[in-house]
Amino acid sequence: MVRRIEEGASGRGAAGGDVRFEDVPEELVEACAARLAIELAETTEATPLLRVLQRSITRRQLAMPVFSATLTRILRLLEDDDVGVSQIATAVEADPGLATKIVGVANSGFYGGIEAVGSVQDALMRTGLEQAKNIVAGVAIRSSVFRAPGYEGVADMIWKRSISTALACLALLESEPRWRDSAFLLGLVHDVGRIILLASAAVPLAERGRVFPAPVIERAGSAIRCELGAIALAAWAFDDEMIDAVAWQERPESCPEASRPLCAGLYAADTVVNLGFRGWVPGRDASVDECVLELVEPLGFDLQQCAELLLIVESGMSAFSK
Repeated sequence: MVRRIEEGASGRGAAGGDVRFEDVPEELVEACAARLAIELAETTEATPLLRVLQRSITRRQLAMPVFSATLTRILRLLEDDDVGVSQIATAVEADPGLATKIVGVANSGFYGGIEAVGSVQDALMRTGLEQAKNIVAGVAIRSSVFRAPGYEGVADMIWKRSISTALACLALLESEPRWRDSAFLLGLVHDVGRIILLASAAVPLAERGRVFPAPVIERAGSAIRCELGAIALAAWAFDDEMIDAVAWQERPESCPEASRPLCAGLYAADTVVNLGFRGWVPGRDASVDECVLELVEPLGFDLQQCAELLLIVESGMSAFSK
């Protein structure tokens, strides 16, 4: 999943400076620059945002979300195949605020919390190791990554879609041993390009008195999220398969072959979640149902399971939103 996370890796976030990304593969930078050029060929309300972002890409410098020392240690532990719940709990307890949030999620009905427990270790022991890893990753990454001063509502909506996609991606790929461990984290970070856009363009412009409405932010993010997200994951040293899946998430048929199944799972999860957010109910619209089936049937899912998946996503999102 993540090859390495540098100790104290940080970015602009709520405070701090921009982060250079000299080690990011040139093809990712070129792909982002090319996408920006296409979008900037037409003047829209999102043009000022994209122009600021274009200058940042040219300088190889972006405002990255903060990875605290605690999050760095936690992500390293979650990558260790031999790690146990007690080790994860010890790392989490170094941040009392984070620990409280994690206990709250683990105590939710979604994770079987019939009777509340007070300690991190007891809460995570009850969920089991794999679910514990997902809970910790979800809460820790939300606290460190999904932040944008002045655009809290936009960042919160990106988070809700991301945690929903993480839950859906895990469900769709859970039976695939090669991808099961990557699925949840991939869903969490698949839309991080939108957060980078906020931190690198929207927040600096807001500090100078220019604030954009949510639909304009949405348009700009939709235009560049794949390319910008791939740069962010490469800068954070995620595995090539995860980077490919994010870069090609809207065109999985073009994804490199080795990463294509992971990318297809992400595309299906993202599609089902977005349709669910728009009110789609499986079985009500034959044309939409047919499109969804083309995506989920290769993963072993039918429409009834999609309906169940949307219920799981809704319940899981409520647990993480507490």
